[in-house]
Amino acid sequence: GRRGPTARTAAMATGNASDSDDEPDRCVVCGVDPTRKSSNLTKRTLLTNVTKEHRCGHRFCQACVGRGVEAKGAQFACPVEGCEATVRRATLDPRPLDEVEVSRDAAARRRVMAVYNRDPSSFDTRRAYDDYLEAVETTVHALTSGGATADAAERELKDIASKNAESV
Repeated sequence: GRRGPTARTAAMATGNASDSDDEPDRCVVCGVDPTRKSSNLTKRTLLTNVTKEHRCGHRFCQACVGRGVEAKGAQFACPVEGCEATVRRATLDPRPLDEVEVSRDAAARRRVMAVYNRDPSSFDTRRAYDDYLEAVETTVHALTSGGATADAAERELKDIASKNAESV
């Protein structure tokens, strides 16, 4: 039978991933699956919590977000046990977490490649070029992940961009 939100969120938090992997399109609060339970009057769209500070990725229907915001103010804590993310309307996206992360990665990669644009022939050794490529990937990952590492990566990008501008 259908399990309630408490059992579902406990299963997700304990790593019993059947609910999150087999049925990713369910609201973590009420359990609604918009692909199965909707009509023209009750159409529900799931929104993914995509904060940069904390990787949440849990999905909420608009009705539950509305109830959470009304009851607790402009934001509320993700109800999934073990998740410490804050849910705000501004951090909700209709795309699944994977799509959001791919989009963030592509945007970060474009920004990084505009700054890290040295030619392989400008390096003395293959090892030096490989280290350079590793720095590129580390910076892309930091920008995509968010948090303090993203702030450090932003500063590093600005420093490298200014050094590149001086050398031109």
